[in-house]
Amino acid sequence: MGSGEPDRALGNRSIVGVTPDGAEAAVPLVVGGKVVVDMSEDERDRWAMVRLPFPYAEALRLRAAGIGDEVIAQILALDVTAVGSVLAIAEVKLAAIRDRGR
Repeated sequence: MGSGEPDRALGNRSIVGVTPDGAEAAVPLVVGGKVVVDMSEDERDRWAMVRLPFPYAEALRLRAAGIGDEVIAQILALDVTAVGSVLAIAEVKLAAIRDRGR
């Protein structure tokens, strides 16, 4: 994808972006509310995480790494009782962003 050559199946509509970890990923191209370039599930996950506001994305990354509520609370300067709610909100926001990329 990164060769600069257009995807033959998509003509010149193929777009490649770079995620924060440096990986190339197809970026959804939306025309008239319809996605004309689709992404794999992994690409969609990375695309959505990049667009998620930092505290929510960081909470999800920390939880995925197995970090406990107390440490997540310290890192994000939250009360430990708020971590569950922040994670729940993060999941909802992430799902909404992923759905926009479909």
